[in-house]
Amino acid sequence: MSKMLADFKKVLRECDYSNTYKMAWAKALVESSNMYLYSLSDTIEISLYDIGTKMFKYYWDQTIYFNLYQSAPNQPPIILQEVKKLIKLYQEKKDDFKPITFVRANQYINSNFENEFKSSIRKCISNIKSYVMPLFLNLEGKTYDFYEVNKKENKIYISKQLLKEIYNIKQDLFDLINYRWSLMLENYNSCPRIAKKVRIMDDQEVRRKKPLTYFDQYLDLENSNHTCFICGKSIPDRELSRDHVIPWSYLYSDDLWKFIKAVTLKNQISHLAMMP
Repeated sequence: MSKMLADFKKVLRECDYSNTYKMAWAKALVESSNMYLYSLSDTIEISLYDIGTKMFKYYWDQTIYFNLYQSAPNQPPIILQEVKKLIKLYQEKKDDFKPITFVRANQYINSNFENEFKSSIRKCISNIKSYVMPLFLNLEGKTYDFYEVNKKENKIYISKQLLKEIYNIKQDLFDLINYRWSLMLENYNSCPRIAKKVRIMDDQEVRRKKPLTYFDQYLDLENSNHTCFICGKSIPDRELSRDHVIPWSYLYSDDLWKFIKAVTLKNQISHLAMMP
């Protein structure tokens, strides 16, 4: 391992916990490390637009699925503010509030509000240039030189050798970044299984292992008459739904104790309206 790679890992392990910017920046650099494969030059040029888009993706996925705070609630990072604006715009325009990864939403975003997205990325880049890039290079009074910055052209230059070393151990670096990111998130979020929530976003497959109908056999033992827990009336089979007492996105698990068999939301409202 070269000294530069060792220093890169040292910064990842020991940087401060003020917010998660540095981890998102580092993760984007690691994800970009495959660029060395296609270059004959000893110096690799990386666009800040590409880096900013990757960072935007990480925050989008963690926010739309789990709504995780990335810093103190009264000091949300600029990127997170822009992500929340775009998520709201996406959900309103598509009239669909189901969580979806940025990779899957990207085509709709580019087709329907590309200008708004580019504007958000430009704001993110401005914040990255003034705050993230210089601070990442500093640790305990020492300045590292992992990359050179061209703020005017929105580019960084990084050695091909360092990118190659990063690429060769990228999964280990992803694990380290996710671990550190999870530790930071624990300072600002009280929800459980944060490490699992951070890690699962790398797979881009946030889904349940079993269909909810699997649990019917157990729920029916407890409520064989399908009695509504709100009004006490029997529920026709066609109106049955399975619900989490605690939202799935909070615990990120389908544990039997969290389920009830209930009427649909529409029918819950009608049942409540009829109650004295």
